[in-house]
Amino acid sequence: MGVTVRKPLIARIYWPGKKELAYNDVFIDGEAGSVVTTYEGNHFVETGAFVRSALVGRGHEWDDQNRFNNAWDARSSHAMELDGELIGWLTALGLGSVSSAASGAGYLHTCKPVPIATLTQPPSATIVQKQTDEALYLKYSGICIDEFTISGKRGTGADSWLQASWTEIGSGAVVDGSGVSTPSTTVTTPIKFSEVSVATIGAAGAINVIDRLVDFTFKHGNNLQADKGYLAGSSASASPASIVDAAPVRQRLEYGDRRGSTTLEITFERTRSASTERTNFRAGTSWAIVLTCPGKLISGSTYETWKLTIPVAKVDTYEPDWDDQSGTSKVLLVPDYDSGTAAPFKIEVTNARSALLVAAA
Repeated sequence: MGVTVRKPLIARIYWPGKKELAYNDVFIDGEAGSVVTTYEGNHFVETGAFVRSALVGRGHEWDDQNRFNNAWDARSSHAMELDGELIGWLTALGLGSVSSAASGAGYLHTCKPVPIATLTQPPSATIVQKQTDEALYLKYSGICIDEFTISGKRGTGADSWLQASWTEIGSGAVVDGSGVSTPSTTVTTPIKFSEVSVATIGAAGAINVIDRLVDFTFKHGNNLQADKGYLAGSSASASPASIVDAAPVRQRLEYGDRRGSTTLEITFERTRSASTERTNFRAGTSWAIVLTCPGKLISGSTYETWKLTIPVAKVDTYEPDWDDQSGTSKVLLVPDYDSGTAAPFKIEVTNARSALLVAAA
């Protein structure tokens, strides 16, 4: 008789509208606002308490010593469907700059990559996590988004939900999170890539090509300099101190080179209308891209939405699919800096939360 073994659920508690007051300044327990439980993704991978010195030349073949670790780390990767709350958290934290304003019955959050001249390191957050077969919640601080991907495809039901994957890097500090008040479960509706989505190419008199768009994948990387955050003389340490022996955690986590790390890949049907993608590719023509995906109704006529705008997009590669006679072509677009937007792109999220990236008390 066969036995089916399910891997344990991962329960994560977020503070969706908050950022740490300063890097690695852990959130207080009472401010938690959202809980997400999923099978997908990974728990945080922490550095072990001991490291092998791997010294040789001591007259034997064995490692000379197993020593206390002196540089702590915590990393995690996740993948899941996106609702209006989580997509706002991911976009704002992943890009670093956000402005918010009332919009109908909700709030419009405009997110852009923060200029490194303005802020050398991204905003950070605190996340509490456990696997449901474990009893202990652990609180990880200094969490920054290293890279994230948002994708959607044409389909029905769950096939049309926007998907995201992202990687996080923490300071390495880990403390007991059992004091956190677990938020009550909230039923959410994923953002959809559906027939009411809008995908336009061209600025003035833009053409809606949603009937030809099969799928899209948007990627952004911050290329965080994870190995440069350990500072000499640091008094901060991971927990419990009796184990780590005052080992240092990261004191900063700065942006690396983000040039060329943002792309948008789109698959078009060529059979529904004359293909202009090849013409634009050969001519080096810039595109103006606007992609809008809706979610649940907030109130009145205001819906949760995710909207990507790339004012100046260059066609990097054009790849027709000749193998399966599908009549599709893949186009890889790279954003160019736009002085009007003061960024290569912007992402606008509409949800019911009044502000994002508010510094925690």
